[in-house]
Amino acid sequence: MGQYQFEEWIKQEHPQITDTLRYPRTVKTISNHLKKYGIDGYNLYFINNASDAKKLKTLYFEIEEYYSLNDRGNNMYSRAFDLYIQYLKVKKNTDSIANDIQQIIEKSNVENTEKSSLIQSRIGQGKFRDNLLNLWGGCAVTKCNKASLLVASHIKPWSKSDDQERLDPYNGFLLLPNLDKAFDLGFISFDLSGSILISGKFPEYKLFSISKTMSIQIRDQNKVYLEYHHLHVFKNT
Repeated sequence: MGQYQFEEWIKQEHPQITDTLRYPRTVKTISNHLKKYGIDGYNLYFINNASDAKKLKTLYFEIEEYYSLNDRGNNMYSRAFDLYIQYLKVKKNTDSIANDIQQIIEKSNVENTEKSSLIQSRIGQGKFRDNLLNLWGGCAVTKCNKASLLVASHIKPWSKSDDQERLDPYNGFLLLPNLDKAFDLGFISFDLSGSILISGKFPEYKLFSISKTMSIQIRDQNKVYLEYHHLHVFKNT
């Protein structure tokens, strides 16, 4: 099952790869190599954590036989590892969303209409997104108004918010994907006057078209959520 899912992900996310079975088969081969050396957790298709896969990658290439094999094979084995690690990261996020949606469905004290709104909010769609479009008119930072490119991003993370906060448009920014990802991971934030804050752990920020002059016109209602972001999400050290 894991091999099939990995191949389907490659088809969707890497259409330039014509032989979509090549890397799933290589991951299976790597697992057999690890088994040969008695390395715990050798079967990569039983692993759900990207960090565990990274550890196995390090162990694998410490073995001279496979380091040389990878070199002779134009880095096919390292490429397979990297693709699989990327897949596991995406899978973890997808599984998290699915679990959150299941919890909403199982709420017995919530009306179906509210459940629908919460689900749409979790996936960045529906009323929450519509309210952000009305509130900001475009990207809260760049003012880009190409709606199809914009992401409805929670300031206080969805998983940490109560149901009211999850639907509150003031707990959200409408952002371009590069800004949304950096904000979601805590590599950027905004102070209470709206000026951008860039984490010291994000020296590559210019590569993502992010600059120190960026700002947001903060509303008073955003501030309580931003304070949470500063304390619990932003990588300040």
